[in-house]
Amino acid sequence: MTNHRIIEQLDKLIEISITLSKEKPQKELLEMILRGAKSMTNADGGTLYLIESN
Repeated sequence: MTNHRIIEQLDKLIEISITLSKEKPQKELLEMILRGAKSMTNADGGTLYLIESN
């Protein structure tokens, strides 16, 4: 992995962390987390599972 790629990944983590500290709609946060995880892992897709209590 190149230094440039590592820096890009760290920048993405910082961006996600800043966003998580702000109040945003849950759907927007989950989409951002998923996009960030896909980008960092070079994945074509991903799934988030939400657990809700009854």
